[in-house]
This record gives sequence, structure tokens and C-alpha cells, in this order.
Amino acid sequence: MIFKSTRTFILDHAKCFAISLYDQHFDAKDPGVKHDDVNQTTKTLFSDLAIKLMGREASRRDRSELAHLSYKADQIRLDTEILPYF
Repeated sequence: MIFKSTRTFILDHAKCFAISLYDQHFDAKDPGVKHDDVNQTTKTLFSDLAIKLMGREASRRDRSELAHLSYKADQIRLDTEILPYF
């Protein structure tokens, strides 16, 4: 997982930055994959990504890298505020 700030609030600029970052890290490893192919064939819901993220956070909690109360607070915020918004 790669985290990097786009340093912008403008959505179009952020999308361009994200595509460029993807190209730098992933296309070189698999030159057969094109953005158009990925965008056309995979439709991932935000809720699916959130569930995967919380699974990773649960693993961190189980390894004592994350406090149980922090995990629980994140889960509640996700369920009550974030997922209903998206």
C-alpha cells in the first residue's frame, strides 16, 4: 500500500497525480495492464474497500499495533458517518 499526498484540493489534479503514481509503481511490473482496461473491467465500491481496510486494521489490532478502542472508534465512525455518505 502506498500513501502519498497529492498536495491539491482540485479533483482533476489529484486524479492525474494518482494515475502518474500508479504508472510509476505498477505498470513497470506488468506492462500488459493499461488504465483503460482497469477502469473498464473493475468497478470497486467504496464500501468494499472500507471492509478490506477494516480487516487490515483488525489484524493490526490483533498484533497489538493498534488499540482496541481506536479500532472500535474507527469502525463506528465508518458505519455511522462515512459509509452512509458514500
